[in-house]
Amino acid sequence: MSKSSEAVDKENGPPLGRETLKDWISIIQGIATIAALAAAAWWFFFQEEQAARINVTQAITHRTLTPDWTLIFVSVSLTSCR
Repeated sequence: MSKSSEAVDKENGPPLGRETLKDWISIIQGIATIAALAAAAWWFFFQEEQAARINVTQAITHRTLTPDWTLIFVSVSLTSCR
């Protein structure tokens, strides 16, 4: 029986060849995928806490110019909550 890269030696285990390399690459890919998902979840949760918050205040006043006309003033103020 000749030893090829596909054959398994019963005494020494599987050969170090393409199949073993593919297995290691798959394991590394799985770990990288899990790390990327964890990093994305961490970023999402911490972005939510650091999102900009704004207070909006408004003031509306009016003046009667004539019986048919009224002038309306609208003032809007935006301030940061940080």
